[in-house]
Amino acid sequence: MDKPHELNLAEYQAQWNEIHEQTVKQIERIKEQKGKDTTPLHHRHRRPDTH
Repeated sequence: MDKPHELNLAEYQAQWNEIHEQTVKQIERIKEQKGKDTTPLHHRHRRPDTH
């Protein structure tokens, strides 16, 4: 147990890489959906109480 912080850093980097990968995948999915659906979000989710 001479340098425990190095192990923690490696663990943190591994977790961060995993989270980053998932985030990139989500962004790619959102981009694909936006490419297919040209309707702006605020037109699709119009609340009746705004009129």
